[in-house]
Amino acid sequence: MRTWRRILAHKVLQWGLAYSGAALAIAHGTTLLAEAYDWPRFVSRLVVTLLVVGLPLVLTLAWYHGHRHLQNFSVPELTIVSLLILIGGGLTLALVRGPATPAEGGHAAAPAARAPIKPASAPAVIASKPRLAILPFENLSPDPANAFFTDGLHEEVLTELANSSKALEVISRTTMMLYRSAPKPVEEIARELGATHVLEGSVRREGQDVRLTLQLIDARTDEHLWAQNFDRKLIKAMTLQSEVAKQVAEQLAVQLIRPDQQAQAATSDALAYDLYLKAHLAAQVLTVIDPIAVWRTAEAQFTQAIARDPNFARAYAERFDLRATMYFINIDTSDEAWNRMRADLNAAERLRPNDAEWLAYEAKWSALDQEYAHALALLEAAESAGYASSKLLQTRADVMGRSGLFPETLPMLDRAAALDPGNAFMLAYRGAVLAYVRRPAEAVRSLDLALERGGPNYALSGKFIRAQIQFSYTLDPEARRVAFPGPDLQLGDHEAEVRQAVAGAPELVPSGAWNLLIPAGVGPGPGRDLIEAEIDFGFGHREAAETSARKALDILARQPPTRHGGWFRELTVSNLKLYMGDSAGALSAARKAIALAPRSVDVVHWTIASESAIPVLAAAGRKDEALALIEQLTNAVPPLLPGDYAQNLVFARAFGDDARFRALTEKVRAQARATKLN
Repeated sequence: MRTWRRILAHKVLQWGLAYSGAALAIAHGTTLLAEAYDWPRFVSRLVVTLLVVGLPLVLTLAWYHGHRHLQNFSVPELTIVSLLILIGGGLTLALVRGPATPAEGGHAAAPAARAPIKPASAPAVIASKPRLAILPFENLSPDPANAFFTDGLHEEVLTELANSSKALEVISRTTMMLYRSAPKPVEEIARELGATHVLEGSVRREGQDVRLTLQLIDARTDEHLWAQNFDRKLIKAMTLQSEVAKQVAEQLAVQLIRPDQQAQAATSDALAYDLYLKAHLAAQVLTVIDPIAVWRTAEAQFTQAIARDPNFARAYAERFDLRATMYFINIDTSDEAWNRMRADLNAAERLRPNDAEWLAYEAKWSALDQEYAHALALLEAAESAGYASSKLLQTRADVMGRSGLFPETLPMLDRAAALDPGNAFMLAYRGAVLAYVRRPAEAVRSLDLALERGGPNYALSGKFIRAQIQFSYTLDPEARRVAFPGPDLQLGDHEAEVRQAVAGAPELVPSGAWNLLIPAGVGPGPGRDLIEAEIDFGFGHREAAETSARKALDILARQPPTRHGGWFRELTVSNLKLYMGDSAGALSAARKAIALAPRSVDVVHWTIASESAIPVLAAAGRKDEALALIEQLTNAVPPLLPGDYAQNLVFARAFGDDARFRALTEKVRAQARATKLN
């Protein structure tokens, strides 16, 4: 009670309450001013920290001066005040300049974070120019359904910055989105990605009002360089990416490619923009294992956006890109689909001529039409004009590979990996190229990284590709079992087990290129009968093989040919004729397939056609030619590998008891067993 009476007598309580009220008013006023005038965040933090530190100083002064008889400064008082000032100064430095917190960086450390992301099999990134990581924007909209708008604006800002200056590297969105599911502190993200700067932000959309809040951080010093709120009506928000690019470029002191270009809204229709963003974001994550209906939904959303605004150039361009991918993975390879793609691209170019991005789309069109030299020239022109993305680099690498330049593609893929180290599909493609140029150990490591970063949607295809590479080089049966679970014709399993496995499979497709033969949705195709014929032929059941092959051939004859599938159609006919015992017909079709897929046009297609011709040549009595082709393909790029023929029962049946083939396969098996990939 005595202590309490002394506190009241010295007016400590009154001084404390008065100070707290004033401090709250000052803090609130600072927050309002900082928001109105876009002050850096450290100003608000400094003011709040000083107010907190000031409280014990005020209470000390109240104890010594709140009583009317205590007017002079005493030695104990000065000592306490000095200590409080020292402690307060240290706390101010620690709190204002300390490491980024979840509130500051927007990304709290997760208990189980992903492994650090680094470019596969490449040295750590050393930035010779500003390297920017744009974290996924936080959605602060009252309606959670507006999350697509936040993601879309993030994509637009990232793309605009990536294409705004050759003096700036921007890490691709595929990689940055990994940090949404596994958030980390800003400095850790920057260290993993080799980023010199980090841009983070939030989006709030309410009705027709949009607020984009951004702040730019120098990851090397943890200094907040710039922060700003952008308040716009929805229609005006469609040009925000251009404003942001200009201001960020100014902060990073980089020269814009088109500094005087005026921002131009993609569309004046808000609903069309919403439909476009939904389709765009869906297209970013679609894979070959997704149902066709999901692809069609994205296509329909682009179409609805165009119906609302027939002058929406970007919607035409991205619908072309989606349709081109659907053509490439054989969802729709009809002539109608081909003509629709061309019409989309024509519309985009008419509405927005001289756009560098259209050069990349034209290159994709030329690549689909197997005009690889023209496609490569267009891609180089697009990059020179300022269009930059890991996707462009990967497309360029694919075009170079199909032109026979696989070794030269690796530097291109390394650049792509530096911009997009979290992209599983790009890492898998890089692994395939490494396998093509006989660097299998590096190929497997690249596939392992792809599996690590690809998530469940990628696991099935990623494991298949990795297992295929491992088996092709080592003939390891366990690797083959990963690629083809269950009884396997090539591993010498019992015929009854193999047939049971085939009967239990819901759908059998002999090749990933099979849909080059048939448009989607016209029937099951000859896949199951072709596999049955292959099994019968491999186990020596000639009559059964002929029956299955004839059924498959009849089904194939009823399927309409495709624009670019002629070579593969003849290849399938060649295989079926071989299983039917028609060596002359098989040989004729094989030669047609090779003629329709010349090496000068597409190295990959020529290699597939030539490899399939080997057992046909052998069965037709042209074993010298078949062995010469094995030698030629073994030394080619991409090569014929041990797993392609050394344990292939179709090859063994076609060559029969040929001593040269038997000696070759024994030699190859011994070499494969000695190959180590770990």
